[in-house]
Amino acid sequence: LQKEEDSKIVEVLNSKDFTDLLSEITGRYKQLIIEDNDILVMDDYHSFPLRDLSTGAKEQVMLALRIGFARKILGQKTAFLILDDAFQHSDYSKREVLVDRLFDLVENGWQVIYLTMDDHIKGLFEKKAEDNKNITFNFKKIIL
Repeated sequence: LQKEEDSKIVEVLNSKDFTDLLSEITGRYKQLIIEDNDILVMDDYHSFPLRDLSTGAKEQVMLALRIGFARKILGQKTAFLILDDAFQHSDYSKREVLVDRLFDLVENGWQVIYLTMDDHIKGLFEKKAEDNKNITFNFKKIIL
């Protein structure tokens, strides 16, 4: 069973859909490979253990993994994502790309719930929602 599961994981990681998504989200990394018990992230020139990446870069890779595996499992169906400050440690310039990718999902029928305490990320979602009138965007502020 473990070999069968590993084979399915490798199939997703090697798919063009996933490698394109990974590159699009990270702007740098082209592929993930599993080597022994490590996950290696590859760019055009080097490979790096996932554990050695910055927290922000890990967030980006993990988002690509979530979306990639969800798409593989669901095929043409859509679903929802609930993310809790999933971009908190990403660079400010990279956050806009990440928000754009989530809006791409929404435009394709997905639902996204993003929880944040970060005003910059909230502002990016609000700005993107203003530019996309065809998307329903609800903002709820909860103060405890």
